[in-house]
Amino acid sequence: MVAIKHPHTRDAPELVFDPSYAAPLVNVYVVRKAKYRTSKMYQTREPLCQIRASYDGGALLDGNKGYVVVRNAFDDLRYFDDFDTAKIYVHSLFALEYVG
Repeated sequence: MVAIKHPHTRDAPELVFDPSYAAPLVNVYVVRKAKYRTSKMYQTREPLCQIRASYDGGALLDGNKGYVVVRNAFDDLRYFDDFDTAKIYVHSLFALEYVG
């Protein structure tokens, strides 16, 4: 499958936290502006990671167990005690990959 290359502008990318209503899950996206040759603007939305509540040993949702940040693969995850710490980690990932 060929990847689509978008003509991104020099505007700074934005980090968007999109909560899901079906589960205790927050999808995190990077939104960047791009421009067609006809000078019409549009936005691209690339997934960065997901923040979800942790589950206990019986595969039941337990909000007291903390939060997990999941990235590209199943083994690429980090555990945090609270949502705010997980959010700080996501902000640091964004800064390392997209800012600068």
